[in-house]
Amino acid sequence: MRVTVQMESMEPATRQPYPPTHPGREVAWRVRVELQAMRVADPMAAPHGVALVIDRSPFVPPAQLEAVVAGVGWGIEALGAQDYLALVLMDGQHRLLASPAQVGVTRQWVAPLLAEVRPGAGANLCGAWLRARQQLEEAPWVTREHAASTRRIVLCTAGHVDTGIADAATLAELARGARHRGIGTSVLALGERPALSLLEGIALAGGGRCHRVETPQEVAEALAAERRELGLRAMRGVTVRVVPSDGVRLEVEHPGGIREPGGIPQFTIPELASEQLVAFTLRASCLGAQWDRLRGAQAPLAVVQALGRAAMERAGTRWNFKPLTPHLLAIGRGGSTPWCWAGTATAM
Repeated sequence: MRVTVQMESMEPATRQPYPPTHPGREVAWRVRVELQAMRVADPMAAPHGVALVIDRSPFVPPAQLEAVVAGVGWGIEALGAQDYLALVLMDGQHRLLASPAQVGVTRQWVAPLLAEVRPGAGANLCGAWLRARQQLEEAPWVTREHAASTRRIVLCTAGHVDTGIADAATLAELARGARHRGIGTSVLALGERPALSLLEGIALAGGGRCHRVETPQEVAEALAAERRELGLRAMRGVTVRVVPSDGVRLEVEHPGGIREPGGIPQFTIPELASEQLVAFTLRASCLGAQWDRLRGAQAPLAVVQALGRAAMERAGTRWNFKPLTPHLLAIGRGGSTPWCWAGTATAM
């Protein structure tokens, strides 16, 4: 990941290396901080996990169910041979059709299983989603302490519910919680009248997408798009903290910024895609007397700390997310040298 810091403006304005100061007057700077994820060279290199939920409730007409099953059969071809796939059927009870296994092994017997899918009774969306989450929580290809974020539940459903939890806010909160534990949720909304409001809320909270699909081709294309997106996940759990020096006040201008009791701006980005850029702005200020002390001690106004996990790496037969080297990048350093407002730190 690359972290870059650059000054945008300062008050009072001056062209000199150091702003004119008065002991009791405030000096302020506006600083832009950019985070850019590393590039994923080969999206198909590491294994990824997909738990596919197929809605066979009465809300999905038989012809639509046939189209979904055919599309799923085609879409599985877009998965890598080392990927893991689980299949769950959604009805009033929800049934595990296939536990997670490598696609290279399952391709030969998934087609006969799909051919046996028939319409069911009832629609328990939450139960089917929970069953799929359980399969990915027990993923055999990653260690528990470094569980990959490249796991995703894909709901192929019309979104109508007559059994179990049906509250949209509760379902979205479940998806949000799973996302923070490394399991995302996407939706393939089926038919002419899917419950779009509910399904879009689940996909948004789960960090995935909501695709409208009707034909087998659209189902297969959506599954292929989901696999490509999984492969381009470059980082997870990136936490950014900006720690000010004594006497320096900070304000973060970012929708995800959180002011903690200690006055340290901090926020977390659940996931970053390949080469994705995230930027935020800081306003740093202090009195002239404190600024003179910091400059004399060659101390920075603040230090940017960025921690997270980078793309997956092989560890024997398992794949783990590799911890990043902590980023420590000073914002502005005084002393006898000119004030340096632009800086970059990189860790792979």
